[in-house]
Amino acid sequence: MKCDRCENSAVFSRKYSGESFCSDCFSNAILRKTAKTISKYNMIQNDELVCVAVSGGKDSLALLHVLSKMAKNHNFRIHAVTVDEGIPQYRDEALDIVRNF
Repeated sequence: MKCDRCENSAVFSRKYSGESFCSDCFSNAILRKTAKTISKYNMIQNDELVCVAVSGGKDSLALLHVLSKMAKNHNFRIHAVTVDEGIPQYRDEALDIVRNF
């Protein structure tokens, strides 16, 4: 199966549209769709600080990744936050990501 956009090997097929994407084209499609939705609903203002709650799971990490890419081309800042419950090794990865962000 090939990517519908660039002809590289596809790694993802979007069921509702029938489109196939390679990793890079999938990331770009998610970025564009997220940016369009944020713009449509006026969710982030110029010079705004956006706090992203990071649990360490795939959803919060994907949101942090997409918003950090968007912030480079738009006029807003991001802070990543997480909660350290004090349970040894429970949030170590999320804490490292937030510290290094």
